[in-house]
Amino acid sequence: MEQEHQESKRRSPGPQFHQLFQGRIKSGVNSGLVRAKDSITSLKEKTTRVNQHVQTLQSECSVLSENLERRRQEAEELEGYCSQLKGPCPGILTQENCRKVTRSVEDAEIKTNVLKQNSALLEEKLRYLQQQLQDETPRRQEAELQELEQKLEAGLSRHGLGPATQPSGCSGPPGSPDEPPRPRGLASGGWGMGPRPGEGPIVSEQELQKVSAGLEELRREVSSLTARWHQEEGAVQEALRLLGGLGGRLDGFLGQWERAQREQAQTARGLQELRGRADELCTMVERSAVSVASLRSELEGLGPVKPILEELGRQFQSSRRVSDLSLNLDRGAQGSCTRCASQGQQLSTESLQQLLERALTPLVDEVKQRGLAPACPSCQRLHKKILELERQALAKHVRAEALSSTLRLAQDEALRAKNLLLTDKMKPE
Repeated sequence: MEQEHQESKRRSPGPQFHQLFQGRIKSGVNSGLVRAKDSITSLKEKTTRVNQHVQTLQSECSVLSENLERRRQEAEELEGYCSQLKGPCPGILTQENCRKVTRSVEDAEIKTNVLKQNSALLEEKLRYLQQQLQDETPRRQEAELQELEQKLEAGLSRHGLGPATQPSGCSGPPGSPDEPPRPRGLASGGWGMGPRPGEGPIVSEQELQKVSAGLEELRREVSSLTARWHQEEGAVQEALRLLGGLGGRLDGFLGQWERAQREQAQTARGLQELRGRADELCTMVERSAVSVASLRSELEGLGPVKPILEELGRQFQSSRRVSDLSLNLDRGAQGSCTRCASQGQQLSTESLQQLLERALTPLVDEVKQRGLAPACPSCQRLHKKILELERQALAKHVRAEALSSTLRLAQDEALRAKNLLLTDKMKPE
């Protein structure tokens, strides 16, 4: 019995074994926590990389959409050009132009199809990456958690927590693989410092409770980390959705910006054209000012013509007064002498024209000698208008002289008719 009691003392686990086992469990738990943290950091890095890849894909998609919009505008412009060529004048359109237009349209269609295929492939790749990101992380966390639990259970079973709960009399034979290694440095009398026969299972149960508490704490931490990762994933999804909306708004803004740029270019071209026209107008005004100054100097040189024109005006006014007086006279006698009046009118107009030509020929020659040809077409037009007005004025003055002479002749004829009537009345019947 004493030998069996010593054998059971020898086979029962000592405090050093429990400390070693507790240290190994703590190191395993710490290594599991470190691995879990490393996996979470790696997942975060992967999510950042995936987000960066998603952003690059979105930028590529925006560039592709811009290229598609440009190709569509080019196709619309080509269609409009084709309709313009085919519509109003089909006879002018040659076969070579038709071939060029059809080739350009086919090239544009091929480019648009290729861009559409590339955009579809990029969208499919983006969806696959998002699905892979959603499916991969929870599975990996579950697999790592299961692997950690299996390692902890294997460590517990390996260190003999299960066989230590059995009674001391049912232990295996000496030299079995379940027998713990005996410390060599202890003397035979040192076994009295070991635990009593009934204390071994109590210590193992306490250690098991500590390990289970650590496992529960680890599970809670892992569950909190998974919940946090799910929250981050939701935030990432929300950010992706916002980025998609922002991409749509950015496309709209880019379209508006391009239209604004085109309108600004058109306004700039219009301003340049207006500036050119304003410069032309300024030069024309300067030339016209120079020509007007020269015309003023020439008109000032025509001083002798002014008294002649004033005399003609006075004669015209007197002729109008005489015509007003002659209208009140008897019109019956005018019919008998129309022939004489017309002859007198012809004679008076011819004589007046000759007189005016004789008087104005030296002045006109002097003006032609002094006058220079205007440089600009507007000055030439002004000069022509002035000459035409001078001719019209001369013609009007000549006509006024003729009318005044005819009025004098008519007045004379009226006086003669009045005298004849008086003489006829004074004669007896």
